[in-house]
Amino acid sequence: SSPQAIKYVVKQSDELCLKAVRQSGRSISGIKNRTPFLCMESVKNTWKALECLHISEQTSDICLEAVRQDVSAFSMIKSIQLRPEGSRLTILTPGIEDTTIEQIAINSKCDIFREIYGYEIILAQP
Repeated sequence: SSPQAIKYVVKQSDELCLKAVRQSGRSISGIKNRTPFLCMESVKNTWKALECLHISEQTSDICLEAVRQDVSAFSMIKSIQLRPEGSRLTILTPGIEDTTIEQIAINSKCDIFREIYGYEIILAQP
């Protein structure tokens, strides 16, 4: 089935929408009532669903989930605060108090980014 098929469904139940985004993350673009939960589930399915989200739907948690999957997800984040500081690239994460788990995930997946660009990626509060 096409990821866009959901947009033709008149009565989009929560259960149907959840099944749609879990089958294809990009189907979020055809969902009328896009909750933060559905947005996160779509990005968990594929980080590429990030490009289907409006800037107001791209929360820090959702953006971090996308970057955990693939560092190139940075290019799809519509609003992000980056601060280069010497050999460190600090990603400002408003609304997230403890980024320990996220930092561990980034550390384990950003070796290539470090090798190519020479930056250590650090998460911090603004």
